[in-house]
Amino acid sequence: FYRALAAETFGVSVEDVTSDQRRQAKIVCLGTIYGLGYRDAARRLQVSEEVAQEIRTKLVRRFPGLARFLAAAPVVATRLGGSPTLVGRRRRLPLLQRRARAAKAEGERQSINSIIQGSGADVIKCAMLAVSRLLAAARTSVRGPALGLYDSECALGLSTLHIARFVYKETVID
Repeated sequence: FYRALAAETFGVSVEDVTSDQRRQAKIVCLGTIYGLGYRDAARRLQVSEEVAQEIRTKLVRRFPGLARFLAAAPVVATRLGGSPTLVGRRRRLPLLQRRARAAKAEGERQSINSIIQGSGADVIKCAMLAVSRLLAAARTSVRGPALGLYDSECALGLSTLHIARFVYKETVID
């Protein structure tokens, strides 16, 4: 994923992405999503703040929806009283109501993180429920936990592609 992201961000082919470009794209991407400032990103990248800002600018220019999401998430969370997830769960974020700039900024970072992490949990739960239905339909008996996820890998003998196709067909998230 980060190699493809680096290729898009730096305007090179996936095959031409260097390990340093991949690392930079990963740090800037995750830092942008989780509220890492230019100073901290520059320190982690071991580059100047200007270079860190330039990489982030390339990323946001290539993926304009990212900038829209980052701007909209705190606004939506403030309006709704918390950050919503894909299936409608909501995390309350009282820091968004604070007047102190640092507290409000932390609430804004939490609003972005909550949508991403909460929606990720929604997707995993929907997938696990779909896999459970698949196992029941196949009349497969499994002793112990029916499914385990380890570093995004399914710990069953089923092909990940087979599971993904089933989940896609069986799970609808608008």
